[in-house]
Amino acid sequence: MSSKPRSRWKLSTISNITLLILYLIGSVALVSLVNVNTKQQALRNAELYSSMILDRNVATHAFINNALKTSLYELFDEHFFEPTWLSATFAINSIANDYGLFTQE
Repeated sequence: MSSKPRSRWKLSTISNITLLILYLIGSVALVSLVNVNTKQQALRNAELYSSMILDRNVATHAFINNALKTSLYELFDEHFFEPTWLSATFAINSIANDYGLFTQE
């Protein structure tokens, strides 16, 4: 009866393979965690910037509607004036075009 000697793995080989697997699992978990947190931070920043732009546009609309329109209607009641002067949307778009705020690069 011929018996082959069993091949046993050394303890150092088993511990090295275990550490390698743990290292790979930890690396994947860390990269995934950083990726998710980065996306959440980018979303929070986008919401902040969009609300800032929206607040600026609403403030411009309110200023033109409440402050400028009433005084300009009284001033130009008998004189010529361009109706787009009183358009809040026209003013916001003109400001955006002058300063390149909404240009796609």
